[in-house]
Amino acid sequence: MKLSSILLNSILVLFVSIGVGAPAMAQEVEPKSQQQISQEKSTGTFLGSRISNILFSQSGRLTRPEDFGDDIQTTQGAGVADLEGYSGPIWVSLSARRSTLRGDDMDLDIVTVGGDVISAPDGIFGVMFQGDVSTQDASDGGSFDATGYMAGFYGISQLGSVTFDLRLSAGETSNDISNFGAQVDDVKSERWLAAFQVLSTEELPNGVLLVPNGGFSWFEDRMEAYTIGATPVEEETIRYGQANFGSRAFIPISLGATQGDVVLAASTIYGFGPSAGEEVPEGVRARLDLGVEFYNADVWQASAGVFFDGVGLEEYEATGLDLGVTLWF
Repeated sequence: MKLSSILLNSILVLFVSIGVGAPAMAQEVEPKSQQQISQEKSTGTFLGSRISNILFSQSGRLTRPEDFGDDIQTTQGAGVADLEGYSGPIWVSLSARRSTLRGDDMDLDIVTVGGDVISAPDGIFGVMFQGDVSTQDASDGGSFDATGYMAGFYGISQLGSVTFDLRLSAGETSNDISNFGAQVDDVKSERWLAAFQVLSTEELPNGVLLVPNGGFSWFEDRMEAYTIGATPVEEETIRYGQANFGSRAFIPISLGATQGDVVLAASTIYGFGPSAGEEVPEGVRARLDLGVEFYNADVWQASAGVFFDGVGLEEYEATGLDLGVTLWF
């Protein structure tokens, strides 16, 4: 064999050995097991349900909408809230919600603590902390238990009879997951929320208050990859937004010396975003609420109600019960 042929063969062997000059062999991707597919779907449903519930469980800074306005003053320019009949700028809200989506039941409990930092005749800026506990029993037999928090800011401004509410918060959760006879704990999930709402008030005969409202909200929740038993589950991220427009009616009632309202609400909601149509609803749907609330203005408020979400959208339906208590200090 000629020397040139030997050299050529040696070069070709060297190139092949280091993967240069020869096409790379395509690696086969193993198909996902049914357990993996089921667990990833269950994880997505849990994140989607939690997003939907948290979006609709955001606590309002005010009691009834008309309680804002002229009662807000500043003290010697110090920028501290001084509400008439109101002993301080701190408020605490407790809420509990139970909902069902596609056969999966979720319980969500939220405590929110807020504090007004700056107050002016027509606006408030404050900080807030929200802690939540969520539990979901999945239809496939698995379960999720999560404890999380979000911290951030809120701002409320009033121009005439129109009120603007903006909030931004972020945080994380620790998720304990069980299924297939196995369990994994402390799976981290990062999330953030941005929401903007605008509402106006119109007084009708017999003390009825009509509150047209609209807004926009966006939520992202990213759960890291985990392995439960021998089943790997990929990282899951839900990115979802909602635009809403509707109206809420407060019909005065009394229970002895306690004042309250029957609350009727209807909203049109447009869901969108990269995750829409998968685990959270995409497109236009309607939501109906019926509830009752009692209050002592600027001291406490308690409410209870039922909701039906998903009217007009065949692939999505959620029903549930809302309970809430808000205290001002």
